[in-house]
Amino acid sequence: GLERTAAAMRTGALQMRPVLMTCIIAGVGLFPAAMSSGIANRLASDSNDYEIENQLLRSDGTIQWVRGSGSIERDAGGKPLRLVGLVSDIGELRKTRDALKISEARLRRIMDNVLAFVATLTPDGMLTEVNATGINITGLTREDFVGRAFWDCHWWAYSADVQQRVRMAIQRAALGETVRYDESIKIANDSMITIDFQIAPVFNESGNISELVTSAVDVTERKRGEHRIRLLMREVNHRSKNLLTVVQAIARQTARDSDVATFVTRLSDRISGLAASQDLLVKSDWRGADLTELVESQLGHFKDLFGKRIRFEGSPLRLTPVGSQAMGMALHELGTNASKYGALSNDKGKVLIKWGCESKPEPMFNIAWQEYGGPPVDQPTRRGFGQRVIGPMIEASVFSRATIEYSKNGFNWKLSAPINKILEID
Repeated sequence: GLERTAAAMRTGALQMRPVLMTCIIAGVGLFPAAMSSGIANRLASDSNDYEIENQLLRSDGTIQWVRGSGSIERDAGGKPLRLVGLVSDIGELRKTRDALKISEARLRRIMDNVLAFVATLTPDGMLTEVNATGINITGLTREDFVGRAFWDCHWWAYSADVQQRVRMAIQRAALGETVRYDESIKIANDSMITIDFQIAPVFNESGNISELVTSAVDVTERKRGEHRIRLLMREVNHRSKNLLTVVQAIARQTARDSDVATFVTRLSDRISGLAASQDLLVKSDWRGADLTELVESQLGHFKDLFGKRIRFEGSPLRLTPVGSQAMGMALHELGTNASKYGALSNDKGKVLIKWGCESKPEPMFNIAWQEYGGPPVDQPTRRGFGQRVIGPMIEASVFSRATIEYSKNGFNWKLSAPINKILEID
């Protein structure tokens, strides 16, 4: 049967006609027409080798995968003379391949659904695979990454220094070391995020490094939080130094206005107001706040003076988170300075806090802190942290302009800022 099959295919190839046949092979099954056609095409071509896989219909009706492979002998003119080949059972191999494809597809689905950015590299740094997370954050496609040097990919290419650090990390990992550090990368629209980046070697059964695996997690918010904590710690340190001075001023003011019987109660109330002011800043996590509430919280340790020696004038307004933080710090400094040197350091001085908005020539928010009736004030000889808070810091925070006056009548502070930079707009 095999001889007749070979003769028929040879005849067909010589006459350049397609050979479509089915025949019994060793009583096992039917030779597939597709495989016969494939062999005939090889005979008609210039190729001397062939390898074709197809399904075989067995005599018992079952389907079996087979592989036909072999070589073609040709005469001097290139015409086929003889086909020598082998048809082998590859059923188990196909099962293994199918299982491998299923496993690879499953691994791909897992990688693509991992929150972390995961990629594999050759030991010399060529990127061989990357998951959807790493690709999607860039707005590019898989073809823009796979096959390229890792340090030349979109994430790192914005900086030669960053690329060099990635190169060095790959070199260290290729020597067997796991490398981990924080780095900034470029994503879609040229935005930047900070990642916790790791690259580690993968060892094969022989103990050699076969590839490198990289992983990264977005830690941008964590970094921002750490930066905010550092700022808050500086602020807490500064405020703690001021607290003792404020408490002393509260005690002096309370002693002047109270008899012995009420002194402890009134002093305790004022200190509780001071603590409430601090709690508002911490609990709000520097989020937007109503301006009146913010003023009251920052001057809460003088709440018994509200409406008497401390007056507010202004409509209800809500500050942005940035505006709340900057204004809260400024009001705290203004209150501290007034209690140490200004209108609240004696028994007669008064403070007026006045705010409002104007629309011409452009929408602006204005607030003024006016002191009068206090002791004479002189311009300080040096600029401390408090002076920076009510000047350059708040100006930079809300794109505003601050004005400070040390007049005969008392200390005056004014701030003017674009409404869209400091107020929440409905």
